[in-house]
Amino acid sequence: IGAEANFRAVLDAATTPLFMWLADDDWIDRGYVAACVAVLDEHPDHALVCGRGRYYREGSYAFSERPVNLLSGSSRTRLLGFYRTVGLNFPFYGVMRRALLVQTPIAAGLASDWLLVAGIAWSGKIRTIEAVSIHRSLEGASGDPASLARAYEIPAWKGWHVHLAVGARVCRDVWSASSYAETNRLERLALGAVCGAIVVVRGWPRAMVALALAKLGWPEHMTGRLEERRRSRERLTPPDEEGSPPGST
Repeated sequence: IGAEANFRAVLDAATTPLFMWLADDDWIDRGYVAACVAVLDEHPDHALVCGRGRYYREGSYAFSERPVNLLSGSSRTRLLGFYRTVGLNFPFYGVMRRALLVQTPIAAGLASDWLLVAGIAWSGKIRTIEAVSIHRSLEGASGDPASLARAYEIPAWKGWHVHLAVGARVCRDVWSASSYAETNRLERLALGAVCGAIVVVRGWPRAMVALALAKLGWPEHMTGRLEERRRSRERLTPPDEEGSPPGST
């Protein structure tokens, strides 16, 4: 039925005050849910709490994303902060308040997970707990530009310049989505334009580098080198047994 319809079906079947999704090729640390729930119980103004996002390629640890903490009392500041920091969007798999989630549109298509978490950030604060992690596979539908284009049935050029398509979609979403209806139309237009511009400016250098490497035939080699450098910069050791993929030794 498609990813978005699947997410919605699971949400519609839920009845508890707190809710989270988990993809079939991802896994979480022991105590992940309990740690997130404890923070939500302690902070009523928090809408979403998640653990750190750690990523794996072919079963081996690749890198961790930096924490996403949107703790301002201003909805606009949190929204802009989200688009300045979002990457592979591990907060999408955090623990959320279901009452807020059911009021947030689940759009279909490209960057739908970004739009949803942005809407949640507009409604309340988002916090990352660094003591626990969600472990995610990089072998998904958006692992490279070509597979991204196939998965979302978009032209190949949009797969390589996805920042332009996503920037335009972010702008339209802030302008039209019900999450932002309390703001007047002129403010929504200006805010959407700023959010879209942030996405384009952040994505353009990466897109140019990826395209150049692809033309040189170096994407896999350079991806490995970049991930190795990122691990060294983080000064993180590979995960212990608890952080290993299910079924690994």
